[in-house]
Amino acid sequence: MTGKLAVGMVFANGRRSGQKGAAHVGGFVGHTDRGGCGRGARHLVHAGAELVAPDGVGRASRLSELADARVIELVEGIEEIADLAIPYARLPQRASSAFAATFTTWSDLAAQTVGSLLATPRAGEATVRALLVAAREAVVGARSAGERVGADACVGRLLAHLDDRDVVMLRMRSWSTPPASRPIVAEHLGTHTGWVQRHEPKARARFAALLQDPVHAEVGEHAAALRQRLGISAPQGDVVDELLRLGLDPVSQEAQVLLHLAGPYVLTQDWFDNVAAGGSTAVDEIIDGLLLREGAVADHEMFAAVESAGVTADRVDRYLQRRQPTLRRLGDRWVQWTDATGDMVASALHALGRPASAEEILALIGPVRTDKTVRNVLSIDDRFMRTSKSMWALSDWGLDEYAGISAELAARIDAAGGRLRAEDLIATTLAEVPDVSVSSIRTHLYSTLAFVVEAGLVRRRTAADGWPTLPPLHSVRGVFRCGDSEIRLAVPVTPDVLRGSRTPIPASVAAAIGVSPGKQRVFSTAEGPVHVVWRLSSTSGPYAGTLRVLAQSVGATTADTLVLAFKPKTAQLEVVCVDNDASVLERCRAFLGRPVRNPLAALAASLGVSRGQLVAVLHERGDADLAELVASS
Repeated sequence: MTGKLAVGMVFANGRRSGQKGAAHVGGFVGHTDRGGCGRGARHLVHAGAELVAPDGVGRASRLSELADARVIELVEGIEEIADLAIPYARLPQRASSAFAATFTTWSDLAAQTVGSLLATPRAGEATVRALLVAAREAVVGARSAGERVGADACVGRLLAHLDDRDVVMLRMRSWSTPPASRPIVAEHLGTHTGWVQRHEPKARARFAALLQDPVHAEVGEHAAALRQRLGISAPQGDVVDELLRLGLDPVSQEAQVLLHLAGPYVLTQDWFDNVAAGGSTAVDEIIDGLLLREGAVADHEMFAAVESAGVTADRVDRYLQRRQPTLRRLGDRWVQWTDATGDMVASALHALGRPASAEEILALIGPVRTDKTVRNVLSIDDRFMRTSKSMWALSDWGLDEYAGISAELAARIDAAGGRLRAEDLIATTLAEVPDVSVSSIRTHLYSTLAFVVEAGLVRRRTAADGWPTLPPLHSVRGVFRCGDSEIRLAVPVTPDVLRGSRTPIPASVAAAIGVSPGKQRVFSTAEGPVHVVWRLSSTSGPYAGTLRVLAQSVGATTADTLVLAFKPKTAQLEVVCVDNDASVLERCRAFLGRPVRNPLAALAASLGVSRGQLVAVLHERGDADLAELVASS
């Protein structure tokens, strides 16, 4: 070997240096001669002699016998290379695997003992021996390249070999981001653009040649050490601290040069990115790819991925928290995060990794959304599907979809040949379908139009069964007929209406406007379409889709009533808003869609009853407040 290994701490008479009778011999290495000199005997090899090769050291003494010795005691002059990066690329692979994550520069290693190094996983005597030899070789190399003067002085010494114009061109065109244009550089130098264009490549070449000169090797070493300490991206404050640690003024030209050589590093959003290594773009691509594959990523997996991309371990958490606004940690998993409710729900399910209830999803999302909003998105967004009555999953998971209690009941009736004892059906469904109750099953069997129960046997409803008789329109609360072309329905404005929930439509009204059981119809409005739907499996009958936009268009509040004017022949819908405290004439005008002089006569004509019957009919159908207004008028 060509290097020299020196040990500042030697052994004599079986005692360590510092003990009585021990001798400190600087520049020597001691080893045991197993050839017969006795266990306590030592041979001293002068540092000026040929370096003892690793196998020679092994023959002389196992490193474990030096377990308490520190590296700084074993390698003379290690303080001279304290800031230099450990050259793992030139060391055995095991050295990198064992030590690279912990020890970046020789200063990190100096205080370690041989025992602590040997105790490191994947590190053996050969690995530690190679590390010590490399340290001594680094000292020899540094001395041969000239006296180390520190980052500030060595960069200044290099720049002193360039003329002022070279430095200006390099500073403005190479070391700065973004680079200045050639005309601006020419103006600064008091010359013309063509001169800059011709001389810039020469200045770059001279700078590159200086960097290759062993005399200036310290510059490259400081740049490499800085690169290793900063990683692919580092906060501005950390960069300032590292520059100060090197004795550099962070705003100096020397600091600018070193950041350029180390990266170049460019300031972006308060972080310095190593653009040559891809910076945050490269890291983000790895994160995005990981999330695209897995949907949600565990803490340890995300941290490992970001660190493998080049972010130093001590900065990974800060990188994720500060540079990734579209990421959020839900529990112990990272997910994509946007302001869209559907994206939030999808991210929550990804984080859970299993079907969940709306309540569980909302608890994970937090108070930024309401239960109603989450349930609405789950119901209308194709990314989600039911796996049971109350559990939801991502459609991409490929689980069996729950179509509702009615569908489950119908499937079992079909499997039984079209007819099944009601009690047997209830028992089977309870056993096989999660999240259902006896009351829910009975409601769907006895209170919907999907099934017919006769003599304890249940079957699907057929066309031959017909539909139940509906009450006449005049007996339904809030309904008024305007001739044969328009049916008007008064709907109280509730918080549910303003939130966009479905609005129940009386069955008689649905039938009158052309919506029969099992069907739906779309009515056009000035604010967009409104769907009126009557599902056979519905336990509450027909309903209209959201009326929120219509309510907003007329400025409705919970102190008002919306009057929906359906025109069945043209499938059009108009809306009128009336204050609940309005006079009887104003209310009748809104209910009937025309000016009214005699409320009693107009309302009686609309309902098709006599004037004498009107008040009683209004009371019977639930319009007591209107009945009292009419009676008092």
